[in-house]
Amino acid sequence: MHLTRLELYKRVCDRPLSKIGPELGISGTALAVICKQFQVPYPGSGYWTRKSLGLPAELPTLPEAPEEAIEITPSAPKPPRQKRTSTESSARKTRSLSKPRRPAPHPLLFGVEERFRKTRDVKQGEFLRPYKRILPDLISSEAALVRALLIANDLYLALDEQGYRVHIAEAGSDLHRIHVKEQEVEQKERNYGTLPLSKHLGSRPTNCLLP
Repeated sequence: MHLTRLELYKRVCDRPLSKIGPELGISGTALAVICKQFQVPYPGSGYWTRKSLGLPAELPTLPEAPEEAIEITPSAPKPPRQKRTSTESSARKTRSLSKPRRPAPHPLLFGVEERFRKTRDVKQGEFLRPYKRILPDLISSEAALVRALLIANDLYLALDEQGYRVHIAEAGSDLHRIHVKEQEVEQKERNYGTLPLSKHLGSRPTNCLLP
């Protein structure tokens, strides 16, 4: 189809692009691209809203530009989608159910691993001492940091599901945390002799502050 700029201008000013486009065999978005290419203004959504409410609305004026025939080629129709058989649908559903969904990280733990690794000098086996102070209340060595963050993430998400909001406590809040020594010590066990304390605990203790 070939139209002049004036003919196209009259069409797009008569009805919205979403109505005119399908009549020309293209989408409203494609028609908007053609209008901009040939400097043919068209009313925005606000114009049609005001017009539907009976309010005054101004049409954009057609600027001067070289007159040339505008060719509009209808887009090729998309092939119809083939419906999946019941066997294919059930197989796809089974695959989706077999894949475990990993929970999204808790917002409080975004980017904290890098902050924890930027630490003051520590000896082997000592807990990390990051420079940044406002961080989740986690105590861990560098070797156990990833595991500690995973445990904290599971804990924070579980608390969120129960309706408890986990967040950084405000300054001056009357909250206290347990004291944890920064160096592992050996502890004598009654039946198994002297073993490092870390073998009894399994992992570092993690704490969180709740309102």
